Amino acid sequence: MSFGARSIAELSDGRSQAALHRHSFNALGGLNELQLWSGSEEQAEQHFSALVAEVRRIERLWSRYLGDSILSKINSSAGSDRRIEVDSETAEIIDYGALLFRESAKRFDLTSGVLRRIWNFRTEQLPTQVPTSAQISETLSMIGWHRVEWQRPWIRLPISGMELDLGGIGKEYAVDRCAGLALERGIIAGLINLGGDVRVFGQQPNGLPWQVGIVDPRDQSKVLATVLLKSGSLATSGDYQRFFIRDGVRYCHIMNAQTGRPVTGFQSVSVLSQSCLIAGSATSLAMLFGEVRGVRYLNELGLPWLAVTATGRQMRGGGWLVEEAQR
Repeated sequence: MSFGARSIAELSDGRSQAALHRHSFNALGGLNELQLWSGSEEQAEQHFSALVAEVRRIERLWSRYLGDSILSKINSSAGSDRRIEVDSETAEIIDYGALLFRESAKRFDLTSGVLRRIWNFRTEQLPTQVPTSAQISETLSMIGWHRVEWQRPWIRLPISGMELDLGGIGKEYAVDRCAGLALERGIIAGLINLGGDVRVFGQQPNGLPWQVGIVDPRDQSKVLATVLLKSGSLATSGDYQRFFIRDGVRYCHIMNAQTGRPVTGFQSVSVLSQSCLIAGSATSLAMLFGEVRGVRYLNELGLPWLAVTATGRQMRGGGWLVEEAQR
């Protein structure tokens, strides 16, 4: 999807006119795009302002980089006797993370963000060597949702250095929130794209489905497949977003909380669902499970999915129907 373009179409009943407006902005650690069918430019700008404000509200609430966020308050109290009371929205997302912890056999863990202390994928100068077994073991001692004292709405991290991190589900939640807010505002149709996680809603006045591309995980200048989406969400997880290669081995940012090491088995996994949160969770858990168990999990889930294995083999299931991209 390109940024900054604009097209205009007449509504089919001829009684009104709508234009497709686009707006891009930075938040949640990346570039995002909103596409909305709306009337005037002024109306579109009002809608954009409201949706961007909602994304920034969620970022302020759950960012571990902002000192006054609820997450920072929780993390700064780790190892003390203090319990932190959280709001109902945060409680809901924590409960959802606890569910994923159980469904993933402890591979997905809201406390696993501390692994970034020894695995660095964000700096220009990537690490010259992978963490040692001793470093991993020491960091694993600060990980474990089962150690967290969670009695809604109160939470306590009992071990000094522990952290709560909602990065694995917060962005997808924000996509769904934006789509819901857009519908509440009476927007005809639209597409929400937050860092590559997409949800579309409403019927485009031109009658066409949205075209959403899935990139080739080994050549991001190419499109692996194109999804023709009239409603719902597409989410993708992969080992190509943040990674480094040492001695011929690829290490990506998706971490198994049980081993403290990056996942293997898939180059990428894409899932379709009405909810972006569910689609994103499914891709994450499949990546964490690896190829054999991951494929079984995706088939049991019953949602349409497309995956590329570590060896480059394409697999799909759940009634996946796409228009294949031309290589």
